[in-house]
Amino acid sequence: MLRAVFFDFGGTLMDAASDKRAHVEIAEKVKKRYSLKQSLDEIAREFDHILFAYSPERARKWVKSERIIAEFFRRLVGEQLDTQWLWETYFDAHRRHCRLFPDAKPTIEEIKELGLHTGIISDIDDEYFSFQTRQFSMDGMFDSITTSEEVGVGKPNPRIFEVALAKARCASRETVYVGDSFEKDIVGAKKAGMHTIWYRGSTSESADWTVQRLSEIPPIITQLQKD
Repeated sequence: MLRAVFFDFGGTLMDAASDKRAHVEIAEKVKKRYSLKQSLDEIAREFDHILFAYSPERARKWVKSERIIAEFFRRLVGEQLDTQWLWETYFDAHRRHCRLFPDAKPTIEEIKELGLHTGIISDIDDEYFSFQTRQFSMDGMFDSITTSEEVGVGKPNPRIFEVALAKARCASRETVYVGDSFEKDIVGAKKAGMHTIWYRGSTSESADWTVQRLSEIPPIITQLQKD
């Protein structure tokens, strides 16, 4: 019996390419404000990479993005870095550039209409997720939200999946998890005993299903309910 469907956020519901565009704008503004000699491409590439470089550490103990980003730019700028300005710039750039995939909201709404618990399990800071849900008018759309900041560890650590399952009051075999990262989402959710849908993934024995569009998910869920 299927009782719940959980989604990753960044790269699954929110287009990761739009997030990268925000990062380029932030790098450009820092470069201009502090007259950095490095090329914009170099700064943007390093900035985009830095959060991923922390993934193994964050799976053991969550480190907030605000700290990682401030440390990165302080290495480039020095102690004169205005962290308040940087954080305001960060949110402003994401407000302008970040976008949901066009079929994200319709997919969630279709699943909710099936009477299933619909939740988020995401490697994300609480403040940033609240900002994005307001930005995308998604307040109240999810029955549960489980973030890495809340739990204290990132994916693929099974603890974050276990907390989400407890909120939904579901056994892992009664749930499906949708994510775009093989290691974090698919491997992590499978270890927790959940069914998995790899968004924009390739054929894999580890994922139960792979889809290229979110709109492909409701028919899978509907069939699971019948089985």
